Amino acid sequence: MPREKVVILSPTRLTDWNSFVQNHPYGWLGHLSSWQQVLASTVRLNACYFLAILDEPSEKILAGLPVYQTRSLTLDKKLISAPLTTIFDPLVSSREQLAALLSAALSCLKATGSSELIVKTLHTARLWEEMGGIKDNSFRYHYLDLSHDLDTIWKKAHRSCIRQHVNKAVQKGVEVRQAEDKKDLSVFYRLYSATRKRHGLPSIPFAYFEAIWDIYRPQNCVYFLLACYQRSAICSLMAFKFKERFSAEALGWDDEFRWLTPSAITFWEAIKLAKGLGCQQFDFGRTALANENLIRFKRHWGTEEMEIPQFTFSAGRKSGTQTDRSSSSLKYRSLTAFLRGCPDIIYELLSQFYYKNFSS
Repeated sequence: MPREKVVILSPTRLTDWNSFVQNHPYGWLGHLSSWQQVLASTVRLNACYFLAILDEPSEKILAGLPVYQTRSLTLDKKLISAPLTTIFDPLVSSREQLAALLSAALSCLKATGSSELIVKTLHTARLWEEMGGIKDNSFRYHYLDLSHDLDTIWKKAHRSCIRQHVNKAVQKGVEVRQAEDKKDLSVFYRLYSATRKRHGLPSIPFAYFEAIWDIYRPQNCVYFLLACYQRSAICSLMAFKFKERFSAEALGWDDEFRWLTPSAITFWEAIKLAKGLGCQQFDFGRTALANENLIRFKRHWGTEEMEIPQFTFSAGRKSGTQTDRSSSSLKYRSLTAFLRGCPDIIYELLSQFYYKNFSS
């Protein structure tokens, strides 16, 4: 009978871990050990535990779950797998592996004095439902199959809501190019941050994007696109590329040029880029159910839609209770109204404070 054990990997085995991530079907950029460096720029990071199931006696990694301990200003500690990732899954191939990793994570929860364990899921969501925990199902995930030729992909897009907007932007002279230097990165961030502020949402701090630029751009794992009109950038997009997946992660646009719908041509050029890089799937990322306009935009591309729940395990709360993140709540509406109206410098400081203390 094969023997297996669950361990916390030592730093000397992180090269093996990264190879495992590369070869696992659910492996993604956020699973890599280098994600620690990205998070260190943005959140209060206490520690990272790479939980792994090893074969005995070969010590081969069979399954894994990276768990990050973060802390807030009030010293409340949480275990998250994994912070600031939009698409994530435990790297398992069976229910038994998942149960073993959950048991190890809950042991970490107790040993580290953390209040909660938060696990993000996609493909393994059904397995997690059997494990208990509090299910938050307030997001959806959309993706596009790139195995077809570009003409087929183009025809799947809604004629009046997507294709006409792309054609209009082309006719008006909008061109999309890749960012070339840190100056372009700052342009990207200006558009991204202004868009988040208009929607009353905090912006991930610039340091996060700068860390991603420094770590993953030399590996051709991240792309920043700028849509330009009359030599000025009017839309920006950051996307990850890992193995055969291309994932749109952050978008921004200049509201003065909303009449050009620059997001349509930016996404189309990103899809063409992904196709040219040999990717088989284009991810549109996760979207809050409350954001009906964005969900509609993503559906208009002819995407497939999936639930993307996360599960929280903590003492003193019943399993199965869904977290309410309704955008209609008075608390939510008051917060977004304040963020939209506050001075830019206050907005920037509040965004940094939020992601430093409460990001997941």
